[in-house]
Amino acid sequence: MNPEPRMITVPNVTPIVFNQLDREHMEGLSCPCSALNVPLKDFVVHNITFHPVCSSKTTIRANHFVSALNTNYLTTIIHFQFTHTLVSVETSYTEFSIVSSKKETMSCTNTNPTTMVGFSKLSNIESHGERLEWSKPRPNAILVNGFFTGCTPLEAILRSTLDCLYSIECLQIPINKFPGIKQTQMNWTDYVLSSTPQNISLDVIQKIAIEFTVLVRYIDERTEIQIKHQKIITRVYMVLLIGLFLILLLLISLNTEIITKTIKRPTLIVYKDLHDQYSNTLIYPCSYMMIPYNKFVSLSPILHQVCSSDLITDKWISLLNDVRTEYNSPDWRNKAPLKFQLLSDLCNLAKKTIDDAIHRFLSQSFITLNALSQIDFDTQLNATLKQFIRSTTDYFDLLIQTSQILVQVDQPYFVTVGAKFARNREKNLRGKFVYNGMGQRKYQVAFQLLEPIDIASSRFNCICATDSQCQTPMTIHRTDTGLLFVPGWIIGCSATDSLMRSTLECYYSSSDCLSILMNYINRLVYNSTLSRFPPKTLISNIIQNIMIEQWNSSVSYNRFYESCAPSYYSYSLRMPAKSTVEIITTLLSSIGGLILLLRLVIPQLVNSVINLNIFLLRDFGSNTDRTLAKRLGQWATRLYMILFSIGIVTLTLRAIVQPQTMKKTFDKPSLVLYNQLYQHY
Repeated sequence: MNPEPRMITVPNVTPIVFNQLDREHMEGLSCPCSALNVPLKDFVVHNITFHPVCSSKTTIRANHFVSALNTNYLTTIIHFQFTHTLVSVETSYTEFSIVSSKKETMSCTNTNPTTMVGFSKLSNIESHGERLEWSKPRPNAILVNGFFTGCTPLEAILRSTLDCLYSIECLQIPINKFPGIKQTQMNWTDYVLSSTPQNISLDVIQKIAIEFTVLVRYIDERTEIQIKHQKIITRVYMVLLIGLFLILLLLISLNTEIITKTIKRPTLIVYKDLHDQYSNTLIYPCSYMMIPYNKFVSLSPILHQVCSSDLITDKWISLLNDVRTEYNSPDWRNKAPLKFQLLSDLCNLAKKTIDDAIHRFLSQSFITLNALSQIDFDTQLNATLKQFIRSTTDYFDLLIQTSQILVQVDQPYFVTVGAKFARNREKNLRGKFVYNGMGQRKYQVAFQLLEPIDIASSRFNCICATDSQCQTPMTIHRTDTGLLFVPGWIIGCSATDSLMRSTLECYYSSSDCLSILMNYINRLVYNSTLSRFPPKTLISNIIQNIMIEQWNSSVSYNRFYESCAPSYYSYSLRMPAKSTVEIITTLLSSIGGLILLLRLVIPQLVNSVINLNIFLLRDFGSNTDRTLAKRLGQWATRLYMILFSIGIVTLTLRAIVQPQTMKKTFDKPSLVLYNQLYQHY
């Protein structure tokens, strides 16, 4: 006996019922969701815990910001005989080298030196020279655990740890050194950080078979009228018997049922073959619904060639530092070291941003219940990668734009970069002596708003505070040949603005720009098949694309299928409900019932129809004999009944054999109507 599948629908499914059915009928279970889009907030809770320092009471080097604490740049007044001069000097870190047996100096302009913080004995000499250099705390100094000092407070705090804030003994050190803190009457021990689904259905089809087993006998009639009727009955009987037999044969042979087949652990080749044939009914659940992207996705981005060139190396930047002039002029030789240092920092920032983004992306999981076809897989992964690339690029661009906006809004004071030592010509810093009413003389310092200087005319073009687009071409001032313009390089309101509005066209092999300096490095080479950025592309456009030439994404469908590891495939196909043997058996078992039915019905039917005449005498003309017209009417009625029956049977068979799908449209359905239609269809 062949088991027959059945479809069972379970409404109002609870999680307990679902889990039980999933264990018992995992392969044939279908559980459609009422809502296709479910917000993550409905079932995901994400609580973020910040570091304790965030609740306790406790930048850019290329732009050359001056710290308000005078830690990286010292502005002072020096008295020379009969005059006073306003001087600004950059600070530096000194350290005794055991290898070279001499003192080595690291400038805050080019490096980011940091060292531990301690309390040392103060010098009694009040001189700016005592504050120009700083070094490690002396051996007998009291150290503050975890705290560092540097060129700027930001660089120092990024290097520091919070060890001291976890110890009351460490917090007591600054309290003892600064007695004024005790006047706040605060109990500092209070501020020590502490570490510390709708319906479930089973697809089945039930067969219905009706069997009749009756025998019929034919009885001869001896009268001539009865023999005539018998002939008519026999003819009708044979016609209907053959007709019904053919109809029954047609219905049984055309009757189909949906069969669900299951294949255990299919290979990829078998899956592709089944998908081509049964894509609409194929079900192939994954053994692992969460597949990490790193199982089948790889990303190997290529940065712009400038990020791997000599232009951002310490050798090139050191070479540019050696050709700086002794004057505070907007000369290329004075601006280039910091601009290339900034370009190097941006390359490193772009690489770190990309590496972090790729690491986070590949650590995430691709969630799918069923194995996807290669077309659907490629479509979905391409959309996901496109979204990842766009979000990473937008994040980096937003970071750069934020720094530019902060500079434009805050309008910080920028130190003029020129000579290697003291700079006594600060263009944006003015000082003069003033006398009060008592004849006392004081020195007054004023800051001017930043203005890019046109070296050709020595005049200011515009004020950066009101126009962020201020710019002028960058030149090299030579005493013998005059001004030499550097193609593609611009002086803006800040080092960042200057770099963003410049191009790299001067540093390609096809350019003869700065040929003397270019002999020391390998120039950039433009190849349109490898680079999407021509030489005259603005650096801002390159940075907006996170300095990426190609992302080089690789997606392996084979590895995805292996990671999905479907345990089985099930697909449905329509097949004849009965085999040839079963059809013959059904017909033989049904023929007896047909014979008995026709034996009982046909004599009564013929007797009622043989004299039936539904046509009038005038339908055959007024000249026709009444007896002839009656016989013609009877034969016409019989023919009418036969044709009418054939038409009904034909229409019925057509409706059964060729079912049609009707589509009905509801204009602006209500929620109640939608729920009713959803339950029925």
